[in-house]
Amino acid sequence: MLQLYIEITNSKLLIAKLIESKTNFYLFDIKNIKLNNLEHTDNLLFNLSSVFLHIKNYLKQNNIKSETTFNVKAEAIVCLPNLKFNVVEKKSFNQNLYVLQASLLISKSGLKIKKIIGSKILKKGNDMPYKFFFAKKEIANQLNFFKQLQPPQKTSPKSWLYLTIFLAISYTFFFARIQSDKKIELENLTQRNAELAKKLNPLPEQIKKLQELKIMNAKLEKKISKIQKSKNKTNNPLDILTHISENIPENCKLTKINISSKTKNCNRKKHLMLKKKILLLEGITQSQETITDFTNKLSKHAKLAKTKVINIKRTNKVVEKSEKTLNVDEYLFKISCNIQNT
Repeated sequence: MLQLYIEITNSKLLIAKLIESKTNFYLFDIKNIKLNNLEHTDNLLFNLSSVFLHIKNYLKQNNIKSETTFNVKAEAIVCLPNLKFNVVEKKSFNQNLYVLQASLLISKSGLKIKKIIGSKILKKGNDMPYKFFFAKKEIANQLNFFKQLQPPQKTSPKSWLYLTIFLAISYTFFFARIQSDKKIELENLTQRNAELAKKLNPLPEQIKKLQELKIMNAKLEKKISKIQKSKNKTNNPLDILTHISENIPENCKLTKINISSKTKNCNRKKHLMLKKKILLLEGITQSQETITDFTNKLSKHAKLAKTKVINIKRTNKVVEKSEKTLNVDEYLFKISCNIQNT
C-alpha cells in the first residue's frame, strides 16, 4: 500500500511519499508549498479548498490514484504541529475543530487517513541539509487524534452471552473451591483452639509475675529520673556540643570551640562571687546570612543565653575552578554564648 506524509504548519504544506524500511520511514518526491494567502491562521484552516487543491495537484503530478475513483488504496500520515495550545479553555474546542478540518480535506482528496499526530517527527541524516526520515517507533508512540472521529466498534451480543456463561461457570467452581478451603480451615482452627486452651491454664500465674515486674519498672524509672536530673545539674556540655554539631550549616566550618569560666561579683556588700561559663565559637563561611542563621539556631538551646556575634571579618580566598582562578569572599566570625546553670 502506498503511504504519504502530509505536514501542515502556519507557513507551509509538506507532501511526500514514504519508503518503509525495517526501522524507519524515508521521504522522497518531497514538495514544500508555502501557505501565504491566509490558508492557515491561529491554528485553524480558513481556506480548505486551496489546501485541498495543493494535495490534489501533488497526487495528479505523481500519478497517485485515490481509492474513491480508482479503488487503489493510498493512506496518509498527517502531522499537525499546531495541535498544542497554551490556553487550557480553548484547547478542547480548537483541537477538535482543527482535526476535523484536516480530516475533511484529506478524505476529500481520496486518501485514507492512517494517523493524525500533533508533534514534528522528521529527522536529519548525517551530512544531510534537510530532514527526510522518521523512526517507526516514534510514530507508533504518538497519540492518534483521528481516533476520536472514528465510530465505535460494534460488538456482537453472542460474545457477551459466551462471556456471561463462562463467568458463571468460573464463579461456581471458584466459590465451591473457597467453601472447601474454608471447611478445612475451620477444622484446623478448632484443633488450634483446643491446644490454646491447654496453654492458657498457667496464664493467671504469669499475669501475677507481670504485675510484679511493672511495680519494679516503676521504681527503676523513678531512680533513672533522679539520676538524669542529677546529671543535668552537673552542666555536662555534651548536649550543647551535640546541639552545635546538628545545627552547623553546610557551607560553614568551625575552627575553634572554647568554654571558659568567668568570676562575677554578684553582691558587693556580702562579697558573693559567682562563676559564669562562656562558650566561644570561631569559624569561617562564605555568607553573612549563614552566620545569622547559625546564631539563631544556637540560641534555641535551653542552656545557651545571650547568644550574639562579637566579631565578623571579611577575607579573600583564591580558588581554582574549571581551569580558572577565582577570588571568593569568606567571613571569619566569632559567636559568644552564656552557659546557664540548671
